[in-house]
Amino acid sequence: LVPGQVLSKSSGPASQVTVVSSALPSSGQGPASSILHALSEPPPLGGALDDESRMLCWKVCLKAADLGHLASPPSVHTRWVALLEEEFFRQGDREKALGLGVSPLMDRDAGGITVSQPGFFNVIALPLYTALATH
Repeated sequence: LVPGQVLSKSSGPASQVTVVSSALPSSGQGPASSILHALSEPPPLGGALDDESRMLCWKVCLKAADLGHLASPPSVHTRWVALLEEEFFRQGDREKALGLGVSPLMDRDAGGITVSQPGFFNVIALPLYTALATH
């Protein structure tokens, strides 16, 4: 599959979807922040969604699914975040080994996502789920 590819009907009903070009970033900038604004003004009831609105809905659903661990019991969420943080740190270790700059939140020596988790929850996740649940 390639970004933006539309699967044919012959692929079966479950695969008749547009592959979203990228999941929303979790940084609170760019499409992630604009999505919360867009969700604050839903289309009129009974109104058809245009292609851009449908794509926005796909992105919201993908991001909500991506962040689903936040709604898990604390022990599951904590384990999920620990695994994710280790994955990030390994990427940062590899970037260092290659002499590259280390990507944000991926430097073992600077603290990882566990440090930013409360802010991420309050600034990104909670508003996203609130907007999704109310619209």
